Amino acid sequence: AAGLTAVTASVPRRRVARAAAEPATAETPDNDPEPLPGVMPFVALFLDEPSRKKLAQRYPASAGKRSASYVLLEPTEITADATRPPVFSPLMGETGTATVVASAGPPRAAAAAAGEDGAAAAAECTLRVVVKLGDGTIDSLEGGHRPSIAWGPGVSDDVLAHAAARRDEADFSKETGGPSAAPLELSGTICRAEYWHGDDGKCHLAPLLECPLCVFMKQSPCKEPFTAWEDCLNACEARGGTDEERQDRFVAECAAQTLQLKECVDKYPEFFGAVFGGGTDLPADLGAEGESGSPPAAAAPP
Repeated sequence: AAGLTAVTASVPRRRVARAAAEPATAETPDNDPEPLPGVMPFVALFLDEPSRKKLAQRYPASAGKRSASYVLLEPTEITADATRPPVFSPLMGETGTATVVASAGPPRAAAAAAGEDGAAAAAECTLRVVVKLGDGTIDSLEGGHRPSIAWGPGVSDDVLAHAAARRDEADFSKETGGPSAAPLELSGTICRAEYWHGDDGKCHLAPLLECPLCVFMKQSPCKEPFTAWEDCLNACEARGGTDEERQDRFVAECAAQTLQLKECVDKYPEFFGAVFGGGTDLPADLGAEGESGSPPAAAAPP
């Protein structure tokens, strides 16, 4: 138990990430990129071209709509608030998937104004999705938002996307796509909007560097269980809330991953003993904490 306590107690909150540990290459984003002018700051899973085509095939009105090219993950009000820890910053450039689970037409007021057969009403739609990043699942977000794809006429696409992410769940019905249609599975890349260049399909904002302990664990025999534990923690953190709420969520949802990581660490005492062995202090560089604070206390097993 001492080994896992050291592992979980040394990973900085909100700095856990799967950013690349390999040396920089020509594909690595610039260290000091310039944001695109006039673009609202928010975080999204930007859909790749095959996914945009799949979406347009099932929902023709989505074709060519900017807000139908991404899943909103963090709205402007949170991304632009410098006092909030950057939850998604370590994940810039990571790939993920999105499964459409529910859909809704225009808000009732808009539908009534346009009339039941109004073309504007028919062209507006919001999709609720479940996002998966590695072994972590995100189905709700900080501030009462939910991962969404939306499109419609009459307003800025990005403004519409933000409003759609806060829509009442009572507006939605289970998404079927038709009696024989399979669930719509999409994929894309996480990025801040002002650093996403749609022409090359790349995120031009580098992720925060991994903590040294994370790099060590991913070079260890316990890489797979650590990555699964890390993904679960990232998903819990992305949903926001108070420290107590995040800690309770971690305990409830990541218990299996924590146990698997503990069991793995305990299997390799010779590998981990020098760092996590009983009575051995953590090296300063492995235990160094990021600026975002300490991890949830519940991460350590009883």
